[in-house]
Amino acid sequence: HCPQLRASALDYVNTWLGRSAVRLAERHDNAPFRDYSHTRLRAWFEHEALAQASAYVADAPCVDKAREDVINEALQLCPMILIDGAWLQKWGNAGLAESHVGAILYKIFSDEIGNGNVAENHPNIYRALMDEMQTDLPDFRSAEFAYSEKFEDDAFAVPAFWLSLSQFPSRFVPETLGITLAMELAGVGGAYRNARNELKRHGFSTLFVELHNTIDNVSSGHSAMAIDVIEHHMDDILALHDQRLALEHWQRVWIGYRSLSKPDKRWNEL
Repeated sequence: HCPQLRASALDYVNTWLGRSAVRLAERHDNAPFRDYSHTRLRAWFEHEALAQASAYVADAPCVDKAREDVINEALQLCPMILIDGAWLQKWGNAGLAESHVGAILYKIFSDEIGNGNVAENHPNIYRALMDEMQTDLPDFRSAEFAYSEKFEDDAFAVPAFWLSLSQFPSRFVPETLGITLAMELAGVGGAYRNARNELKRHGFSTLFVELHNTIDNVSSGHSAMAIDVIEHHMDDILALHDQRLALEHWQRVWIGYRSLSKPDKRWNEL
């Protein structure tokens, strides 16, 4: 309905992914292997999952993070978490959801928004946490929310990327798969359990982080599904095209994986 906005969204995505690709090349942080295979992908995935789980030490000394810091950190995540799963929002559309790839991505998105149950909608669960913390946020749908002085500008960078990317599901399939894997794997194990400890220490609900540590699990949860969908996509590419295109798509998956964090602006972009 708004061609100009759509063009701006595409430019935003291309700029973000381009910066991510340059960052990877300069840091020699390319894909963990060059030639794709399911065996290599599974070996990398298992190593990452084990490392994250091992990072959590239950009897480690508790870091005494101030209550105000815990609240502010949670607050800055609001623009992102209140659109949880939004990068996949169009994968339920006709022509996309019928494929192996589309069916898995839509299942992940459906879980994020509660599968039709308002009480299990992840943004709603986070809203309840914000109410506990007495953040007194404006309505998420209002301009007051977008311009609230409670947020740092960077709090909107990743959400804007997600929403922009979501407008072009067919164009950025490999990158979407990479972002999905990065997002679903990000907190499993150590990070979510540490966050749980911080919230519990200050008397806040731990439901949101416990839910994600469960639903994103690497055995049958979203992390496992994210690996499955990459395998399906790469099988489709290898069945219809040559090894050169498969290499290109795997590189694009990895650029997507590494684009979860905001890439730096280049001094020489002009």
